[in-house]
Amino acid sequence: MRIPCNSRGALLISLILTLTVMATLGAAMIYMTSSSSYGFLASTSQQKAYYMAYSGLTYYDAQPVKPTLPQTYRLANGDRFILAVDGFPERLSSTGVVSGPFGDTRVKLFARNTDGTPEWVDTMEDTDNWLPDAQTQGRLDTDVVDGNAALRTEGESFDLPEAGNDVSLQTAIDDAAAIRDDYEAQRNNSDPFSLEWFANDFYARYWSAVVGALEDARDILIAAGVTDDTVTLPTELSQPRVFGVFDWPSVNGGAAIPFFDYWNSTINDGVSHDVTSLSYDLQVKTAVIPNATDYLSGLSLRLDNTPANGGNLLGLSIVRGRRGNTLPDRLLPVDDAATPHIILWAQKDLNGDGLITSLWEHTVPPSGPTLVLWPEEREILAYAELPLDYCLLQGNIRYFEPWLTLLVRLDERDVRPDEAGGEFSAGERVNAVKVFVSTPFLCNGGGSISGASPNLMLDNRRGPNQRLAPFSAFINWPVFDRTNFRITNDNFNLMGGNVTQIDWTFISGSPSPTMGFRVELTGRSTEWEADAVILTDGFTTESYSPNVDNWPEELGLHAMGLRPSDTPAIYFDDYAVRLKRRDPVLR
Repeated sequence: MRIPCNSRGALLISLILTLTVMATLGAAMIYMTSSSSYGFLASTSQQKAYYMAYSGLTYYDAQPVKPTLPQTYRLANGDRFILAVDGFPERLSSTGVVSGPFGDTRVKLFARNTDGTPEWVDTMEDTDNWLPDAQTQGRLDTDVVDGNAALRTEGESFDLPEAGNDVSLQTAIDDAAAIRDDYEAQRNNSDPFSLEWFANDFYARYWSAVVGALEDARDILIAAGVTDDTVTLPTELSQPRVFGVFDWPSVNGGAAIPFFDYWNSTINDGVSHDVTSLSYDLQVKTAVIPNATDYLSGLSLRLDNTPANGGNLLGLSIVRGRRGNTLPDRLLPVDDAATPHIILWAQKDLNGDGLITSLWEHTVPPSGPTLVLWPEEREILAYAELPLDYCLLQGNIRYFEPWLTLLVRLDERDVRPDEAGGEFSAGERVNAVKVFVSTPFLCNGGGSISGASPNLMLDNRRGPNQRLAPFSAFINWPVFDRTNFRITNDNFNLMGGNVTQIDWTFISGSPSPTMGFRVELTGRSTEWEADAVILTDGFTTESYSPNVDNWPEELGLHAMGLRPSDTPAIYFDDYAVRLKRRDPVLR
């Protein structure tokens, strides 16, 4: 078949166009492939350089005789770190240098100089800095995890027979009285099995309170004409929990952290602040190993176990669990918290018995009466669900990464004029709370370059926050001086903002239903803290004693949900506190 001349010309043109398009697409594919590879390699090189710089700081810290600086230390593959002294005031710097196909990648990290904010760190090598809580003691033991010492908790269970089952109130009374009498008998024995228990009569008092509440409930039913006193006993009576107290009067080389001095003066260490106010940053790394379905662990602050207050505290916790299991229902933000949540909560001795007791409500059908055997003495003030894209959870597995860091900045101060007009008036004393979280892993590029975004603290870009030696040489803190904010010192996610960040899903109504605390969410976007500051008048310190010997415990740890017999355990490490101070040289 013969092709006409005009058709042959058209065919040639079509062929040329086809070849041109194919060549263009091929070039684009090569460009896209090379760009993707370059981005991956650059990201990998930056992470390697980051850890190389960390290694330099760790190496310097480990040397008994410090080397003359600057010095360069090379690995066999050519990667290196450079130790030097930079800036004013002078600080140790470590620059990690990693060679790659596109040249060297460099990351510089700074160590804190001796003029930085004072901090007190407990690496949990032993339990010398910890005391059992007088109200709920539990056990605190040191254990080695991944070559690093950590604090392991074991809860004490209050096991009322038939808890969770339908029994007569008289049977429950008899059972509780038998437990109480047994404790009293052992206390009076010449050789009691636990001197700590009986030193304060806690267990005897606890079970006496249980007996009294059950007897009151039975009297109410009888007065209402109810002949069947069968009720379902609350499982909360058998919930395991442990509280520990940080022994701040003796952790500073045998001397106290100067909480009292700071509170009692308008000037401490050259820093001005409001009198009778106590502000600090507090953090801990926590883990549940192996994973468990029901647990709660976190920080206790404003802890007050004096007889007059019997266990008042603000708590910052990570919690996972289902209501009706081993955790107090009122500390679970939703019926089924299969994904871990961060909660800010309060505990208060409402009835003045020196005990934090559980909730039990029972309604006699069809219309009453409703029996409230104990007031609920715990209340959630705010909570947030941990999102997947913040690198806080183990992939799509609904467990938090081991050694997640919980950090709270507690700033006791007067309400600012720009914050007034809602729940608070200008000049009122409040606790302003900011909450930060992080894990040992780099997240989405590891932070931002200073000035790149107005919400740098709120986003999901941050560097790793490793456990201390042998993994890291220093404790990280959030950087509040934005002029010093860098990709290399962004180690935390600030909770707040909106649904694209770690949003505070719930903020209690004000006043809060149980405690009556006023609560308000605020935070100025101009300070990188949009909707990230929780104001509350709960547990401010104006009423603290002017005598340091009468000061409350203030700081501690808590854990709930796991029994001593359970295979998983709750661990804590790198407990650290620092007093509020303007520190422009933070890493």
